[in-house]
Amino acid sequence: MLRPRLRPHPHETQGEVVGDSRDWVGMTPLNSQRHLPSPDDALLDAAEAAKLLHVPTSWVYAEARAGRLPHVRVGRYRRFRRGTLEEWIASQERGPRR
Repeated sequence: MLRPRLRPHPHETQGEVVGDSRDWVGMTPLNSQRHLPSPDDALLDAAEAAKLLHVPTSWVYAEARAGRLPHVRVGRYRRFRRGTLEEWIASQERGPRR
């Protein structure tokens, strides 16, 4: 976890106020636009993906491990984009189309 800077860095000018318009970590201006993910960009964990697909969580893990279910690796974790899963569901449809 990052802690706020209590002292200015040596390269900063004297008299400059540190953190007056910045958030608690001193890195991002408070008035900047933050990217809020759209519902399609939201990353789901395996339990949430299983709920969306109406299958057991173990099936989600097995299919992702086998490379048959689209997923994103975040370190040792597997995450699933809602929009990508919905596209995958549409691609799995069989039978006549209207």
